[in-house]
Amino acid sequence: MSWISTGETDKALADFTEAIQIDPNNDQAYLGRGNIWYETGEFDKAIADFDNAIRLDPKCANAYFSRGMARCNRGEFKRAILDFSEATRLDANDVGSRKWLGVGIRHVSE
Repeated sequence: MSWISTGETDKALADFTEAIQIDPNNDQAYLGRGNIWYETGEFDKAIADFDNAIRLDPKCANAYFSRGMARCNRGEFKRAILDFSEATRLDANDVGSRKWLGVGIRHVSE
């Protein structure tokens, strides 16, 4: 069982941070920590970690999707559209990215 599933986000953050300290090139650790930051409403920190995950693995559709979600929560819909578009390009079967791409476009056009 993971710290995330038990709601112990502080312990999950500590574990992901330790993983990053051990291996600063671990894109999945940045992605995981970014998701914790996102879930706790720390969108700036989440975006920074998603940026690092993308820098380390530019083909990680999930990192683009997650960054897009964080940007939506900050009201940055134009930037979120770019992330959802890239996530969709990288993974054409990702229904979530397609859905949120539409949401972002709708907000920008209002």
